[in-house]
Amino acid sequence: MNRTKRFGLGSFSLVLFLVSSILLFASDKGYNSAGEYLLKLVGLNVHELVIIVPLLLVAVFLARKFPTHLFSKSGLISSSILLGFILTLALIDLILRFIGLF
Repeated sequence: MNRTKRFGLGSFSLVLFLVSSILLFASDKGYNSAGEYLLKLVGLNVHELVIIVPLLLVAVFLARKFPTHLFSKSGLISSSILLGFILTLALIDLILRFIGLF
């Protein structure tokens, strides 16, 4: 029985996670993130999370769809953790803004 995993679409989930984390966390001297810089370069005036969250959702979908491919499990776990982190922080921000209204 062959126990080696092969590359496929599920392997692309780890690549999407890495691209998302680079866009979110990489910055030049602490001023702008790479996502901000690229969106300004293209001319879009949106927050980088508008691009990062769908990338992470696609990564999770691909990893769940193709679980037997190489790196799909690590892509699923990493993307899920980062997506949960982003959504948790967004929820905390929403609660703090709501409390600030009163």
